[in-house]
Amino acid sequence: MKAHQTREVIFSGIQPTGVPHQFNRHLPVDLWQELEQVQRRFQDKSVVDLKSELIELLIEHFRPFNAEFSRLVNSREDVEKIYLAGSQKAAAVANLTLSQVKKHIGLD
Repeated sequence: MKAHQTREVIFSGIQPTGVPHQFNRHLPVDLWQELEQVQRRFQDKSVVDLKSELIELLIEHFRPFNAEFSRLVNSREDVEKIYLAGSQKAAAVANLTLSQVKKHIGLD
């Protein structure tokens, strides 16, 4: 089965099969306006151009996360500190919940 191919960048809210995208009703109006701006910007370009720019934007957006991940991969001590802090927070919440349950069932 071949994928739908087109040179035009069109944001109609309709899939190539003619069926409306299910997420359309959840998109805010300002997002549709932004999509129309993107469509105008890429009207004389191909989908490949759009995808290339999108990939660059995604790489740039996730660059800080990638840097932090790389740092943590090489720092076992920092990861253990994060685990310890998380377990302490979880224990505090669990202890509060347990004390409330004990109080409600008359064990406290």
